[in-house]
Amino acid sequence: MSPNKLEDSKKETKEKSSPLQKPKKTEFTIQIGAFRNAQYAKSLAARLDEQGYKVHIAPSEEQDGRLFKVSVGNFSNRQEAESLSKKIIGHGDLQTFIALH
Repeated sequence: MSPNKLEDSKKETKEKSSPLQKPKKTEFTIQIGAFRNAQYAKSLAARLDEQGYKVHIAPSEEQDGRLFKVSVGNFSNRQEAESLSKKIIGHGDLQTFIALH
């Protein structure tokens, strides 16, 4: 292969390869429930919404079927999420855990 063709080949390879992507910023959320029944998820979400929390429901495909995950908030650090999680637990019979979002 001539030196010019070798250089052209290197240029093509560089053009085809995708640029490195910045790592995504880590975000945390507080998961409060996961239900197979969408109505159960909506009921819990309504209850939390009435208490003033920013709630979201995320459908998730699992090996044994679909789940509807009920979560509160998006936090840039785990400590903020844990603080609110303790407050939510203090309001009643709910259990929570911190999850990556």
